[in-house]
Amino acid sequence: MSSKSFAAKVEEYIGKRSKATLLFAALFLNFLFGYIDLITGYDFSVSLFYLLPLLLVVWFIGRGPGIAMSFLCSSTIAVANSLAGELNYHNIDIMLWNLALTEGFFLVVIFLSTQIKRDIGERVVLIDNLQNALANVKTLSGLLPICSSCKMIRDDQGYWTQVETYVSAHTGVDFSHGLCPECLKKLYPEYCEKILGKEKDANLGAKIP
Repeated sequence: MSSKSFAAKVEEYIGKRSKATLLFAALFLNFLFGYIDLITGYDFSVSLFYLLPLLLVVWFIGRGPGIAMSFLCSSTIAVANSLAGELNYHNIDIMLWNLALTEGFFLVVIFLSTQIKRDIGERVVLIDNLQNALANVKTLSGLLPICSSCKMIRDDQGYWTQVETYVSAHTGVDFSHGLCPECLKKLYPEYCEKILGKEKDANLGAKIP
């Protein structure tokens, strides 16, 4: 069963349409609501329905075309109300004020929707990055059979491998090799004091401000 929500499926379906198709759909909806606005009269407002073509353009095409669509929607509302009988010499100022408020509302919706879309996109990228990081993380767990003498580890196939090889294969960790002071004394006693003395002098020099 798919884990996508219904809204995500709808967004994915619409997002696959071409910009020309989406623009045509938005224009059709705009003029459809304009016709409904006309036949219902200016006393019955359907202004909120114009958000559908507006958001369709803003979300799937861009802010610039969305602003152009907002002016078209506002103009459609003004023309529909004028033809319905709202426009006369006594209320033209009121009609212009309502038109300005409608356009301002549309512009606020455009700004908020573009900001929301940007935030969602950044969150999706962040989630993808986290999922990729988690996919690359390898951990070791359980009991590891290790030789008490040579310290080699037995893998799942029964082969004995060095600790470095086994850990690198299962975690992606790389090793660098050196000698601890005790092993240095045991293997190279003739060089031990000279090497350790140089390391001690270097450490002391690094601590002096």
